[in-house]
Amino acid sequence: MNAYKYNEETKEYIGVVSCQLDPINTKKTGENVYLLPANSTFEEPTETEGYANVFEDGEWVQYEDHRGESYWLPNDDYTTPARKMNELGELPEGATTVQPIKPLSVYKSEKREEINRIRDEKEMEPLNNFDVDVKSAIRILFVQNQLLRNGGTIDWTMADNTEENVDSADMNAIVDAIVEQSNRVHNIANYLKAQIEAATTAEEVNAIEWIDEIPEEPPIE
Repeated sequence: MNAYKYNEETKEYIGVVSCQLDPINTKKTGENVYLLPANSTFEEPTETEGYANVFEDGEWVQYEDHRGESYWLPNDDYTTPARKMNELGELPEGATTVQPIKPLSVYKSEKREEINRIRDEKEMEPLNNFDVDVKSAIRILFVQNQLLRNGGTIDWTMADNTEENVDSADMNAIVDAIVEQSNRVHNIANYLKAQIEAATTAEEVNAIEWIDEIPEEPPIE
């Protein structure tokens, strides 16, 4: 003979237990009489997937069982950590077990920031062994102006820490190179941002990577 045991505090169904014969009543009645273990019932609960049985007022009552499941509330977004269900019962009103997705607009914004960061790095890469970061570029412009007015030469510390004697022609050349490099990387960035704007899925946005040259447009047939 089996009985069906429940937790002493929560009354939730635990499992099947075997019952022992009651020797006194069995002998008295001439029929097998079984002892009911504590916190148990002879009534068998109905097993239903996704539900737990709780023994209440002498009968089994089923409650939805979402314990351990992650869920999000209506005002949560993709940055909200998953909430955990710890008790029996329905999920909170409006809750979903599907994590909110990151909006396409956020993917695009993040990709634009990535492109801008790479653009700025590329714009300041050394040119012709000259450092062209912001401070260096300002100094180049000052020295270029001085040499154009006064002529002569100046000793210049190059990107590789060697010393070079440069004149106004050298300064003019590096200024032209800075302008050309700046225009090139900004054109590439603008080209990629147009691709970002045209993308319709997160996968398309994530596939956009920095390129060193803008591809040529195919000829119109």
